[in-house]
Amino acid sequence: MDAEQKLDSRMGSPEQLAQVARSEYTKSTFAARRPALAFIGVPLVTMFGTVVGLVVVFGILSSFLDKLAGGSLSLQTKNNFVEFGSILVRFVPFLLSTWLVVRFGRRSDRYTWSKIGIGMIVVAAFMFTSNVLPKVGETRGQWILKMGVGENLNWGHLLQAFVPLAFGVGMIKGMSSATTRFTKI
Repeated sequence: MDAEQKLDSRMGSPEQLAQVARSEYTKSTFAARRPALAFIGVPLVTMFGTVVGLVVVFGILSSFLDKLAGGSLSLQTKNNFVEFGSILVRFVPFLLSTWLVVRFGRRSDRYTWSKIGIGMIVVAAFMFTSNVLPKVGETRGQWILKMGVGENLNWGHLLQAFVPLAFGVGMIKGMSSATTRFTKI
């Protein structure tokens, strides 16, 4: 027993050792070393890349499904498929970026930076527009993606902003532990 007390006095208690180990780990993460890049740059690239990726995937899938059906895919089916892609593009990039920002915040113990990143994502989601003008007869259909605040603002933009905000707040609130310094968003 005496040797164990001697060891504790030299090294510190297990709680102190765990706290030091956690502190050293969080300092070594990418998000702790480069917070602006991790919480602002990476989500911007993720949002843009996911939008482009989804558009490309839906373009390839649309052509593939049409060829698979022998070119007999109805116009309504094609239009519905693109409308579904438009809905995914309005939410998936922002949810993925929110998940990434909160994950960076959790690993680096930088919840203030997570809030900043979520705020930026919410603004981007509010400003993003995805419209589909369906193919009618011989006219080509169009899938219009744009960023900016214009005359076309509607309740869909508020929903686009609310979904990643609610997701981020839910994730952060779900991280309650004894070491979490986060109280309220």
